[in-house]
Amino acid sequence: MIVYSDDVTLLLTSPSEIPKLQAILNQYGKESGAKINIQKSKAMALGMWDTTVNIMGIPYHENMKILDIHFTSTTSQSALNSWSVVTDGLRAQGREACYRGQSLNKRIQFSHTYVSPSVVHRTGLPDATNL
Repeated sequence: MIVYSDDVTLLLTSPSEIPKLQAILNQYGKESGAKINIQKSKAMALGMWDTTVNIMGIPYHENMKILDIHFTSTTSQSALNSWSVVTDGLRAQGREACYRGQSLNKRIQFSHTYVSPSVVHRTGLPDATNL
């Protein structure tokens, strides 16, 4: 489960989990008054999942974005889509630094100050300065 603000992402590994999920959500709804907004909900099949299986009337989608991570039905395409956003942003920052007419020393400093922390932050890698 991924929760951010009022958005909840539920990850199921098998269609056999759907009835259990429905029971949990129904119980939670009875006690809290909360409801799933089907119009704002999405389902996505990863791998060999059968898309004819009905998940509470939620429509299937080919791709979706969750917390700035792009998901598709294959992990390789998901990784490519997510990393292309990061690398495109880094390229743009690098071009900006080069087009400023800065010296090599200033470009290296720019890279250490802005680009490296950006990669660490966006990828979730541990910061080497804190190791």
